[in-house]
Amino acid sequence: MKKAALGLLLIVLALVIIVPGAVSGHGILWRTVRPEGEIIVAKAGELTEIRLRAGSRQYTLGFPRLNLQKHHIKMNKSGLLAEMVLTAAINGSDKDTLTATVRILPGGDFMLFLEGCFAEPKAEQLFHYRLELVGAELDEIYLWPQSREGDFQRVAAQAGEIPTYLAPLLLNYRDEAGEPSVVLGPLQNYNDLGYGIRQHVATPSVLDVRQEGDIALLVQEKRNSEKNHRICQWFVLSGKRLLDVNDPVVREVVAGSYYGQPRGLNYLTAAGSYRESSALYLPYAEGAVFLNYQATAVHNFLDAYKLSGSPFLADVVLNNAHALLAGQGRDGSWRTKPFCTWLEKYGIGADFFDTRLNTDAALFLLAVGKEFDLPKAVAGAGRLVKMYKKMVDAGHVFTTPNGFMLCDYWQEEQDIKSHASLNHVINELYYLIWLYELTGREDLLDLIEPMLHSIEDLNYDWVGPDGDFYYAIYNGDRIADRDYKVVTYRDLRILQSMLSRVFRQEYPLLAGMAAAKTAYLKSIDWQARDLVKDEPAIFANLPAYDTERMAAYLLTIKGRPVYTAGFCFYGLDNSLYFKGAKALQLPDGRPVELDPAKSYSYIELQGVCLVADYLIANATLLPGNTLSLETPCPGGGMLTVYGLEPETEYKVRVGAEERTLLSDQSGIIEY
Repeated sequence: MKKAALGLLLIVLALVIIVPGAVSGHGILWRTVRPEGEIIVAKAGELTEIRLRAGSRQYTLGFPRLNLQKHHIKMNKSGLLAEMVLTAAINGSDKDTLTATVRILPGGDFMLFLEGCFAEPKAEQLFHYRLELVGAELDEIYLWPQSREGDFQRVAAQAGEIPTYLAPLLLNYRDEAGEPSVVLGPLQNYNDLGYGIRQHVATPSVLDVRQEGDIALLVQEKRNSEKNHRICQWFVLSGKRLLDVNDPVVREVVAGSYYGQPRGLNYLTAAGSYRESSALYLPYAEGAVFLNYQATAVHNFLDAYKLSGSPFLADVVLNNAHALLAGQGRDGSWRTKPFCTWLEKYGIGADFFDTRLNTDAALFLLAVGKEFDLPKAVAGAGRLVKMYKKMVDAGHVFTTPNGFMLCDYWQEEQDIKSHASLNHVINELYYLIWLYELTGREDLLDLIEPMLHSIEDLNYDWVGPDGDFYYAIYNGDRIADRDYKVVTYRDLRILQSMLSRVFRQEYPLLAGMAAAKTAYLKSIDWQARDLVKDEPAIFANLPAYDTERMAAYLLTIKGRPVYTAGFCFYGLDNSLYFKGAKALQLPDGRPVELDPAKSYSYIELQGVCLVADYLIANATLLPGNTLSLETPCPGGGMLTVYGLEPETEYKVRVGAEERTLLSDQSGIIEY
């Protein structure tokens, strides 16, 4: 206690959270009440307090030395969450500020973001807070897995000082109201380089965890030694248990945020999630990160939530959906703030529009809106169409005899059109068709039809002599450069599924392009290691798994047993890369024989199941060339069945429906 008391004499910034119990004091400065809970900002003696209430539970954040003569409180509205942002000067300096962002999540959980900005180095202690749980009995404390191979590390309740290196922490405790929990994000340190670039500074921090009577204490402190240094941290406070550490799905998804890496859960902010920045984006420095509008990390969390039902993953997903909506421009876009050297040749500077990143962000909002029945998330996703139309009106498209395609990148001031890549065009169509399916907006057809025609007009010009795709069209007339190994192929399969589902039509050109790419992958004996070699920025850091973990991951993430044996496994997004498997076990128990010496990919997206060069579905071959298919795919997407006799008629039966189809030269039927 003496050590803690002495430390508190040095504090410049302190945070106190008291759970539960009423807090005395008055002088309410601001208040908002919502059905899920309420937020109050008040002055209580020497403390500035943010009081949070949800049902019978109350939390209070207390900040000393905040200059409330120079503060600002605002409410950001996205239609999804209630949010309060308090910004105030600290330490008696106009240049040092603290920003506290508080969001009320559905069900009464709170997500908090603290960000301190400090103009000058301080010799004394700079960042220090106490987390007090009053009336609480510490039950379980876990540190995040240190790698994807690791498990949650349980820490004794009377742990004392815990050296943590960018480690989120889960605290479960007991009180009279039940079994609530706190998820404490890692203390992040960074330097602001401008243009949305943050230089991540990987410095250790220390947690002091102890129980004093009926009060549980967590104390964290950080000293500053750099000019223009910034610190941020996030919390989730809940009246229920947020995470099940024994759930393999939860373990896998949170282990992606392992120590020392500014990614996933490690670098969540009030504005969204950050990711590593490449040397193409300026200003660049080692450890640089920038805001990831694609929301790729939290999109994976959404997939995992669907399987695990984890309240914490739902909170993170909804928080990021809110952040996307709050950061969306009037034209419906999200701008990439850094300067990209690769785009300089087109006259594009900082703060530009990237169609792929924007479309992925909108797809995330569509997925959130559909999963949680949130029309405002779908409406926010639909606002991106304004930017599409803005590009069309400005003539920043490549025209074909019957259509047009958007250029990949745009900035209003540029004179030279950028290229249009096949993966961007296909992804944009996927987004527009899904938006049309969810909203029925007739104006979307004015974009869908000409963009689809643009692919058809170029016909097989997209396919090279070896069957591989070309990457993009340049200057409106030159198709060139080798495409990604599987990214565009995956996108094309998704588009086929969407078109079949929504418009109930077949598109022979797309099927032919996919068949050509399939043949190309077979001809090069495509393996996962090719992806690692050819696309290091995406695949280089994927970890290997042993047999036991691979089996657990496949069983839980995919929601069904698809594994029988193997020793090397990679996972990314909705794709699984593995080697050493003797067979895949289908839902009906039948195995698909594999070569243990080969690497394979298992991809399951919008009803398309791809195992390396094998296209499979849950099919049973009955007498009389009758192929019996269970209802196999979420949303009724396209089925692809591999391994049949070439150019042979099959009766394909799904439930009461039966159709006669002809397999192609490779023994493949698409239904």
